[in-house]
Amino acid sequence: HDPRPTTQYFTDGLYPDNENLRAAAEELLEGEDSPDLDLDAAMAFVESANERKAVQAEAADYSMRGVSGVPFFIFNGQPQFSGAQPVATFKRALLESMA
Repeated sequence: HDPRPTTQYFTDGLYPDNENLRAAAEELLEGEDSPDLDLDAAMAFVESANERKAVQAEAADYSMRGVSGVPFFIFNGQPQFSGAQPVATFKRALLESMA
């Protein structure tokens, strides 16, 4: 996990618009351990109005189902809880979802 995109947003105050996303991706792709990514194809996806609508619809659906923060945990399609939790909370949720 590379912290640069979140650092840009939370520390540097750079909103993840297309220009900042492209700049962050270009920086990530410079290293020899960089992922094999077609940056132009990725940015075309990000900039697509149809893809944006699909993401907005999915976000609205999850919001209506009670998802209100990140991270949010869902087991077997059922919303469970948000944020950092003790191990016992995860264990209980997993056991209940398998019942």
